[in-house]
Amino acid sequence: MADTAHAATGHDQDRVREVPRAGVHGEIARVLYCAESVLDVGPGINPQWYFKPRTHVCVEAHPPYVAQLQASHGHDPRFLFLCGRWQDILPRFPDASIDTATAIDVIEHLEREDGFALLAELMRIVRHQIVISTPLGFYPQHYEPDERDRWGMDGGHWQTHRSGWTPDDMLALDPRWRAVVSPDYHNVDQHDQPLAEPWPAFWGIFTKAVPSHARTLHEERQRGGRLGRFPAPIRDTIRAVRRLLS
Repeated sequence: MADTAHAATGHDQDRVREVPRAGVHGEIARVLYCAESVLDVGPGINPQWYFKPRTHVCVEAHPPYVAQLQASHGHDPRFLFLCGRWQDILPRFPDASIDTATAIDVIEHLEREDGFALLAELMRIVRHQIVISTPLGFYPQHYEPDERDRWGMDGGHWQTHRSGWTPDDMLALDPRWRAVVSPDYHNVDQHDQPLAEPWPAFWGIFTKAVPSHARTLHEERQRGGRLGRFPAPIRDTIRAVRRLLS
């Protein structure tokens, strides 16, 4: 995969950047803007963690995953869980109705035609940004219909990989896409066993419009660094006041 990773960064560095695994999430935080509402497509049992929005809508197709999400996060009033396929749920969202959408490790589980359809729906729905992540190129991962997934649940069907993607796919779709490539990101397989060599991943970031009073996640974390000594409810209240005053 080394050649693929190198080819993926053969663009203008403003459009595709290569970052080692240790620094990739910091780099992404520098280009994602804070969001009040987030649409989280295909979270499995782990909601996206980049944002802490006021409204966090999770769209998940597998009922046992939704039950796990409700058990772990159902006490948090910010969360709304919608159980169903994205093809059935996303068309119900009005245009530009959500600040930011995420699809973390999702499109590789779709056929390419469906992957492009998902991206088109997200581009329609968001006001500001989309962030997706996926292995770079086709990473083989297969589960038998009755095989347990890596969490010991009956979600093997949903975890099989059906397509591979590169930043070129995003850039050809719309010039507003950017990509961050990490050539050494994945170091274990679906059974959490070490890979012979790391497999690269990339994050695609689409920016439709920069929000008013724009502040990146990196800037927000810098501002909130001194709040770490306070309990979470107090930190959230202080941040809410700051947003009102900014």
